[in-house]
Order: sequence, then C-alpha cells, then structure tokens
Amino acid sequence: MLTLKEKMEIVNVIDKEKLSTRTIASRFHIGKTQVTMIAKNKEDIRRLWQSGANEHQKKRFFKTEGWNIDKACFEWFINARNRRIPISGGLVKEKAKEIAEKFGYKNFSASNGWLQKWRKRHNISFKCISGEAADVNQETVDEFLEKLPSLLREYQCEDIYNADESSLFFVRSPIKRWP
Repeated sequence: MLTLKEKMEIVNVIDKEKLSTRTIASRFHIGKTQVTMIAKNKEDIRRLWQSGANEHQKKRFFKTEGWNIDKACFEWFINARNRRIPISGGLVKEKAKEIAEKFGYKNFSASNGWLQKWRKRHNISFKCISGEAADVNQETVDEFLEKLPSLLREYQCEDIYNADESSLFFVRSPIKRWP
C-alpha cells in the first residue's frame, strides 16, 4: 500500500517523464497493475493531494463490515481447528457468507480472492490434520479394550485381522481441499 505522497510522486513521474509502465513499476518497486491504477486515477489523487489530506495516509483496506466478517470468520476458524475439524477453503467461504448474512451485510462476496487475502492476513494454510494419538478420546479407547475380549470370544485367533492400515474408508470427511 502506497501513501498519498508516494502516489503523487508517481503521478508526477507519469506526467513529466512519459516513461513506460514497466519502467515506473521498476523504479518504485511496485507492480505494473498498481502503476496503471494510479495513472487511471491520477486526477482523483491530485485532487486529494490538493485538498490537504494526510500525505502519509494509506487507503483503508476494509470498511467496518469487512473487519467484522473477517474477525468473526477467523474466530470461527480457530475454534473449529482447536476441535480438530477439517476445514477447506470452500467451507471458510460458506461460513463467511453466513456471517455476513447474520450481520445483515448484503453486498459481501466471499470470492476466491477474498479467501486468498484472508488466508494471507491471518497466515493460514490448509494442511492435513493428522496424528493418530489425538484422533480419539482415551476413555473411549479404554472402554473398547474392555469390551474387545467378549466380542472376539466366538472367533478363532487365525480369523482375526487388524484392519487399521487397510486404506478402507466409509463416508470419509475431506482432509484437504482448496479452495
């Protein structure tokens, strides 16, 4: 994000030096798209500069509605992750839409771009949740181990198999999906 002063410097270069977009972008260490947007909005930037606006102010990234959705969605995400619920990008977008609707914001769009920026703002990556030790409650395991001998009583030892690593999954929840 550039300050108003930095944008005005770029406007002056655009007007005086007639350089290519690529050259200006390289000189100011910004993207070509940003140079193009500044050139397109140079009259608005000039008016803002002449009005005496704060030269160090950067454009606000979000309005209040955006921050409210962002914060609520992040809190939901942290809560779900703490409960080891697998979360995909699509699920986050749906939750963000639900939150926006709950707050009464009608113009919110949970696009892929929004999701990507949300992930970057909160340093989030969608990775597999793994680790067998944390997958089950130890009390449940202990209860099952007490019942197991009575369940196996009717079977011969050679007819009992361990299917723990068989790769057979029924109605398996998604571990990782993007977006």
